[in-house]
Amino acid sequence: TYSDINGNFTLPDVNIGDSLIITHISYLPETLIVKSSFITVYMKRKYYQVSPVTVRVSPLKRRLKTPSTVYIKTGEDIEIGGWKEPWKAIETFPGVIRGFVRGGRRDETLYSLDGAPIVDNVQREIVFQIPPWAVSSIELVTSGFEPEFGDVTAGLLKMSSKKMNLNREAHLYLNSELTTSGIGEPQYEYLAGGFLSTGHAFLSLRGKISGGRYTWPMWRGIYPYPITKSVDYLANNTIPLGKGFIVLQALGYLSKWREYENLWKYYPLGLPERARESHRFGIIYSGKLTERFGLDLTMFDYIMNYQVLGKDSRDYDMHFKFDSLGFVLRGDKPVWTDRFQNRFFFKTKFNFYTNVLHGYIGLEANQYDLYVREVQIYPDWFEGYRFLAFMTYLNKYHYRPNSQAAFISLKFKKGEDLVHFGLRFDRFNPRSYRPAIEIPHEWPPPEWVYEPQDSVPAKVKYQISPRLGISHRADRFVIRFNYGEYFQVPEFKYLYSNPFYNFHRGYLPLVGNPDLKASRTKLYEYSIFYLPDPTQNIGINIFYRESDHLVDAIRIMPDTASFADLSTGITIYDDVGEATSVGLEFQWEGYRPGLHWNLSYTLMKANGTYGTWLENSIEQVEGVNIEPFVRYPLSWDQRHTVSFECTLGDLRSKFLTVFLKWGSGLPYSPRGGPPNSKRLPPNFESSMRLGFRVSRFLISLKIYNPFNHKNVLWVDGDGRPGGRLNDPLAYSEGRRIWLESTLYF
Repeated sequence: TYSDINGNFTLPDVNIGDSLIITHISYLPETLIVKSSFITVYMKRKYYQVSPVTVRVSPLKRRLKTPSTVYIKTGEDIEIGGWKEPWKAIETFPGVIRGFVRGGRRDETLYSLDGAPIVDNVQREIVFQIPPWAVSSIELVTSGFEPEFGDVTAGLLKMSSKKMNLNREAHLYLNSELTTSGIGEPQYEYLAGGFLSTGHAFLSLRGKISGGRYTWPMWRGIYPYPITKSVDYLANNTIPLGKGFIVLQALGYLSKWREYENLWKYYPLGLPERARESHRFGIIYSGKLTERFGLDLTMFDYIMNYQVLGKDSRDYDMHFKFDSLGFVLRGDKPVWTDRFQNRFFFKTKFNFYTNVLHGYIGLEANQYDLYVREVQIYPDWFEGYRFLAFMTYLNKYHYRPNSQAAFISLKFKKGEDLVHFGLRFDRFNPRSYRPAIEIPHEWPPPEWVYEPQDSVPAKVKYQISPRLGISHRADRFVIRFNYGEYFQVPEFKYLYSNPFYNFHRGYLPLVGNPDLKASRTKLYEYSIFYLPDPTQNIGINIFYRESDHLVDAIRIMPDTASFADLSTGITIYDDVGEATSVGLEFQWEGYRPGLHWNLSYTLMKANGTYGTWLENSIEQVEGVNIEPFVRYPLSWDQRHTVSFECTLGDLRSKFLTVFLKWGSGLPYSPRGGPPNSKRLPPNFESSMRLGFRVSRFLISLKIYNPFNHKNVLWVDGDGRPGGRLNDPLAYSEGRRIWLESTLYF
């Protein structure tokens, strides 16, 4: 039947005395005897108790809406895999080798949370820790970066925190390490935390203490337990506003720890404590202005402080006693750091939509306030002397650089085909001066007299970066092409270290250069996806990326310098580095009820000018013949990499997750030969997590390196793991086991 304009139903073939059976979904059926020509019917609701239903949006749908290469994990994928920090889960994706993405340096990857960075700019380190349970999803983008994101040239990790569509629940996590170190001393790690969520608010809090690797047994009786302690928090409050929402966010991380340094193995009193404190406060707004126009706004204020709590003294004379192998037996190590940063970040996007066009235009601005006061000491072996010298300088500055960017993105869609054009304009003003001395780019440098008497302002950096992506679908195949140019400002320590050439006693002191050019990268990529069915996809990417103006360290010495007078020279940062990487990536990802797998293979060749001690320990480059401006295999040039991750079950019942990763040998530099001309043995990583849930209680066991495989991470020029001082950090960690329990409210 059907209703009239007033909502009444007409049944022309029904007579007085007939029976009517009336049914409606989610209501109890009613049986009536027709006694009049007009009947009013009342129905009762019926509720069905069903088992929980998991609705999973396939990452494939997200990947088909962009020509970029995107790899995706949900928060549950990260949590069930036992990854302690979300960004470590990218190791399962193609092109990722120990945190290096597609042959780029670590600082060429940008880590962001909710559209804003979580790194500092002095050393481009991750300065916030986020627990897996606070993340709704992560995306690793390795090509076709959206023009709204700058300061990235290799990989973009986009994390989203939990802030919308929240359940009313609370989780409490307890984690304890069950393993002991190889010499029988306890090396425990304890973690406790949890979260509370309502319909619109989310609060996460976590604390961790640890004895530290190779440290607690050696330092027992010298330093109190724990060696490492940290607390992190995340709070989101989502408020509906018109046709959108606004999120108030607070993010923070506080930590104290001591770092193991093998030279001080027999004299741990020389090692200072380190501290980090980072906070981020701000708002996120996203909403529709009309059916075709929208607005996104992100605004954060950062407070970041890193300290080395050493001896705050102006007496920099070092009085060390070494044994015959170079271990420090006693003496002072007057190293301290007080590095404070304030950063104001602002980004806005104006979005517009039509049936065939989606685009946005936007602006980004950053204002920095940097204060650094430190004494840095870098050990260095001088070839032919077997003498451990130190490059030393007093570093003190206060600068307020700024940057601005404008960007536009246009996506044209016709059926399953997509064309993306993006353009980004970057401007960076270092707002500083440098001595009016031009370092000669000759080898060896000509004789010169180092007498700075005047200064010149550092130049403003500009770049326009075009980006183009094309995606075409033909039945079960998707073919893509990507081209992009990218811009990244050097780490601020390279720009501002020792800006006034304030040398104290030491050899070849480090000098910053505020006129370093921004690095530039060009990336070309061809890819093809095959879609056997809606639950799986197979992809192949072929890429080529080239970068220039990468930072390296150059030693400048007069021809008349001698070993007794090395302080007449300097070590300066310069933008002379170049690198290229070319590779092929394969991924097969699929889902079935209770099953998820991800298999990937990467074939890559990465060459570049050698970064000397910027990328390697001292003993790794001792006696190595390094030719300037010559390209060698990069230290993370792992030719073949295979990764496999598989999960059976889910967090609501029982599960098993297995992760395996194999890589061919990484390069190392033999004594007397060119850099990275030999290879280490292949390396193998593995982990597994087993868990089951009973009612509100989940218990799981996480095993790292279950086969106790001993990977060699680095050797010296003679091929000895750990060098002449037998540094235990030359080997990967052994088997470690954690017991985790979770209580659900």
